[in-house]
Amino acid sequence: MPAIIDVGVGVYTAQTFSKDRYKLWYMQSQWHNTPTINGVQQHEGPDYASHNVKYTKSANGGVFEADIAGAYPKEADVKSWIRKFTFDRTANTVSLKETFELNKFVEPFKVHFITILNETHTTDGQITLKDNNTTLYMYFDPKLFDVQSEQQKINNSHIAHSWGDHVNRVTLVSKQKDELKGEFTTTFKLS
Repeated sequence: MPAIIDVGVGVYTAQTFSKDRYKLWYMQSQWHNTPTINGVQQHEGPDYASHNVKYTKSANGGVFEADIAGAYPKEADVKSWIRKFTFDRTANTVSLKETFELNKFVEPFKVHFITILNETHTTDGQITLKDNNTTLYMYFDPKLFDVQSEQQKINNSHIAHSWGDHVNRVTLVSKQKDELKGEFTTTFKLS
């Protein structure tokens, strides 16, 4: 059973191909596994892309790294945001290390994770997501983040076919006040 998911694209409608397509919740980056930086989501179009993308395979997993700052418009005031995923089959973990530098602080950033697991329990530094026989543990630094969770009802038949009548979003909300640089790690482990 999947745990952290990509929602995908719904049934195409006239709105999907209009200037209002990003009013559809499933077309917005805040409903994907990406940060909202200074209150700004990733931007659409070919001018907005990640840079310095690298992948290294190892015997027990691999490392994927990208600077996603280029996927955000100038209003995000982000100089760099490097996401580094380390897949470790031996430890049965995925670690997401994020190193960022902002040009300006406007508001605390949010890091979103979309899941179909329905039970969410948060303790000091650990989020437990469960459903049926699947349990995913997310470890984070509670000195750096508060946790929010919410449910999104699905009214699109194409998305509902894949995920059911709703998905859930777990958001790490930074406690930072005005820091322009930093790094943090979120580690995921299946039980």
